[in-house]
Amino acid sequence: MSFKLNKLCVSLAAITTLTAAGLANAETDIRLASWVPDSHPLSTGGFEPWMESITEATDGSLTFTLYPAQQLGASADHHDMARDGISDISYTNFSYTPGRFPIAGAAEIPFIVSDPIAASGVYHDWYQEHGTHEVDGAKVCMLFLQPTGALHMNGERVVMPEDLDGLSMRPPNGNVGNLFSSLGASNVQVSAPESREAMARGVVDGIGFPWDSLKTFGISDSADYHLDVPLYVNVFGLIMNQNTYDSMSAAEQAVMDEHCSAEWSGRLIEVWNEEGALARQEFIDNPDHEVYTPTESEVAAWVEASGDLQSSWADAVRENGDDPDVLWNDLMDRLRAANALYGE
Repeated sequence: MSFKLNKLCVSLAAITTLTAAGLANAETDIRLASWVPDSHPLSTGGFEPWMESITEATDGSLTFTLYPAQQLGASADHHDMARDGISDISYTNFSYTPGRFPIAGAAEIPFIVSDPIAASGVYHDWYQEHGTHEVDGAKVCMLFLQPTGALHMNGERVVMPEDLDGLSMRPPNGNVGNLFSSLGASNVQVSAPESREAMARGVVDGIGFPWDSLKTFGISDSADYHLDVPLYVNVFGLIMNQNTYDSMSAAEQAVMDEHCSAEWSGRLIEVWNEEGALARQEFIDNPDHEVYTPTESEVAAWVEASGDLQSSWADAVRENGDDPDVLWNDLMDRLRAANALYGE
């Protein structure tokens, strides 16, 4: 393991090993802040090989310390932590700051993405071309998407959109939140790490979540019904402190540029996507859970219910001074060419 994992408690032997490694190499240590635990498949299957590849490519001049599970700050603060130098790189969820990055929210609209791995690379390139100007004071290293998320309920059986009327829901992002509220549900805004308590206490009746995250965040016991439909994805980013990047040598910057890429965008979530498929099957096989696969007409009803969200996104983008039609059409063309557009 060529990166360091920050622990609140480490052994003296571990401290000695890390210290010796630091003295043996002239290195710059990059602090990567994350709000998911180090056991999360995005950490083990995404961040770890990414960091190790950079360290290897720079012959050890760039090393990493991973700060998981909100050790450096709350999940919603991770973007500003990178901008302000509290971290060098932050794993951010763009949906945690609604309205701040309107262009980035395009992929959050339900029923847009069918293949999140292929779509991640597409989205990275699309946003680098069209959207980075809305990220002030920091460098956008990479954008990527999560594996598709579904609806998971605690004691409530939801089949049709109107079944959400009167329920309390934890929305995974602003666009899905707008869908929930349009169907008569009340939105309860909590971050992913806070969702376990909200579900266990009955503060919310249901949640939009990736399948494996139910296990990662301890929600499996609270969610016993699952609507098996690829409702949405969230937009995530690795945001880098600009001074950190500027202080690197030209060779180090070249390595970072190679790793802040569409290729790595898809690679980051490959293991996570595999874990999601395995978790879904576990819930299907568990007699204590009901996983309901909606019929074609029921899915069509959900797609129709989501129909106005694209125009709401366009209004927000237009207010920000950009042309939503140009951006949207380009994104659809790119997703279609990558066979990653839902329904095609």
